[in-house]
Amino acid sequence: NEIVTPNGLACFGNSSVPVEINLTNTSADSLYKVPLAYQLDNNAVQHDTLVLLDPTFGAFHSFTFSQLLSYTQGVPHTLKVWANLPQDVDKTNDTISLFLDGNNYQSINTFPYFLNFENSTQAVNGTGSINSPHWILNPDSTSNEVWKIEKGPFTNDVTGPMNAPGRGEMCLVYRTSSSSANDYAILQSQCINLTGLSNPVLNFQYHKFNPNDFSILVKEVSSSTWIDITPALSNLNAKDQMEGAEVPLNAYAGKMIQIAFRSRNYIQSSDIVVLDNISIREKPSIDLELRNVSLRSSQTGIMTIPSVTTSYTNWN
Repeated sequence: NEIVTPNGLACFGNSSVPVEINLTNTSADSLYKVPLAYQLDNNAVQHDTLVLLDPTFGAFHSFTFSQLLSYTQGVPHTLKVWANLPQDVDKTNDTISLFLDGNNYQSINTFPYFLNFENSTQAVNGTGSINSPHWILNPDSTSNEVWKIEKGPFTNDVTGPMNAPGRGEMCLVYRTSSSSANDYAILQSQCINLTGLSNPVLNFQYHKFNPNDFSILVKEVSSSTWIDITPALSNLNAKDQMEGAEVPLNAYAGKMIQIAFRSRNYIQSSDIVVLDNISIREKPSIDLELRNVSLRSSQTGIMTIPSVTTSYTNWN
């Protein structure tokens, strides 16, 4: 059993939201009508009835209450939904709850869109704060694996990159902290509205040391299925410059989606992933990415000759 909507996504808003649930009949008896109810916080209880077209054991059902839900944004809420079957002998699985946190999340509607972590708060004892209304950092509070906001340069880091882009060198970092293969560190977007784009792409810069289980997932807002869209990524050496990556999103042009960056410990305790400069944009016909600019000098006799070195990625 699960609550499908509301789900805290900004694109659904917080006014006149349908309360939709999925439930399964685990009774050996054939059920034809199931009285249901929902309550937000301590507000009035709303009642409705599910009429079952298939009353058999194990049948799956989706139901939307006739009463719409409205709630105040920026304030935490708890929504409870339950079945009112007087003859039910096991009521332990009759209630499901959803916590709606108090963050003022926003959809991503304007492109090109950039997230470079320069406005984020560095982790001291915890994970830090991403300080963006468009992303949820570590939404699974029960996981031992977490992304953290860190700051370069990685001078004393034996597995990290040489440095991170940007004046403040703020970036998102995952380091393995447990051996559980079931725990994930997750960075998850709010709704991304691609209705105005015909050939959208996702770009980001990364450093990945050791064969870490790192993936990029996408799903349509109307679906509960996440799809793996991870491109081929290089395992880099310590102190390497961060690499660029591109993920086509043309299959989702014109749609409302979510994106998640997910990582977990898989083999070695020294695994590390560093992310920066996440962008979503319309792919141009000619596409070059300037990755790095460095100032170098060479000595010729008594003369010092400065030079500028650049590196770029050809996405054509």
